[in-house]
Amino acid sequence: MRYQLTGILGTVDRPREFAALVESWENYVGTPLLVIDQSEEGYASRHPGHRVVKGDYLMGAPSAYRAVLELVDTPYFTVLEDDFQATPDTHYDALVDHMDLGFDFVGGALL
Repeated sequence: MRYQLTGILGTVDRPREFAALVESWENYVGTPLLVIDQSEEGYASRHPGHRVVKGDYLMGAPSAYRAVLELVDTPYFTVLEDDFQATPDTHYDALVDHMDLGFDFVGGALL
C-alpha cells in the first residue's frame, strides 16, 4: 500500500496534536501527508518528509482541502483532522483494497 494513499489535513495552532498525528502516521501508515498549514507560526514545516502548503489562517477545512486536491499525487487520499492519531488497528490497507475494487467513496467506524 505504501504511497498509494495521501493523508490530507489542515492544522491551526495545535502543534502538540499535529506532532502526535505525524508521529503516529509515520509509525503505522507510512504514506505521505499533505498538510495545509493554517497556523500563524508555520510549525508544520518542522516535520520533514511531508508536503506543506501554507494556507490562510482560519480559512476553514473545506476550502483548505479543495485548495490542495490538485497536489495529491497518489491514486487515493483520506482527509484527517489534526487531533487524529493512527494506531496498530488503523487499517488503511483495507481502505485501499476497497478503493481498488472500484468504490468511489469509503467510510467506516474509526476505532
